[in-house]
Formats: sequence, structure tokens, C-alpha cells
Amino acid sequence: MPIGWNISINNDPSWNTQMDASVIVAAAALNAFFFKDFAVVEQTDRSELPFEVKGEVSVSRDFSQVRRIQVGMKDFAIRQMAPTHQREP
Repeated sequence: MPIGWNISINNDPSWNTQMDASVIVAAAALNAFFFKDFAVVEQTDRSELPFEVKGEVSVSRDFSQVRRIQVGMKDFAIRQMAPTHQREP
């Protein structure tokens, strides 16, 4: 977690997880390069469940004018994760 940031994740049992992140002080602001691979979301093997990632990013150069950018599945890099080995019970 970047210093000077407030990040919260609500992992609701309805399968609608929400993540909120914001800078607490302007000195903690980061440029766009920091957010490459910032969060990795893993889809479960339940292919019958719909899967979508979407959100809104607010950006500003001076904190007085804010621009909101809507992001969706097309804006995220989708990669195949290596299989994980599960322990036997």
C-alpha cells in the first residue's frame, strides 16, 4: 500500500467486491506508471458465473479540477494465471 493512501476492500458475500483507494495528502500522489500491475484480480473456476471488472478513476494535476475516467474490461490486461497446487486435506 502506498504511504499516504487510504485503501479499503469490501468483499461482499454477493460476489460483488468493491475496492476504494484515495490519496490522503497531495504529497502522496503518484503518476500513472505506478499503477501497472497495481491490483491482480483472479477469477475462480466457476465459469457459469458472470465475470466483469469495471470502475472509475479520478485524476487531477492540481487537485482543484478532477477528471473521472470510466474503465471496463477492455481497459484491463487479462492474463492466464499459472495453476496453483492445492494441498490435500
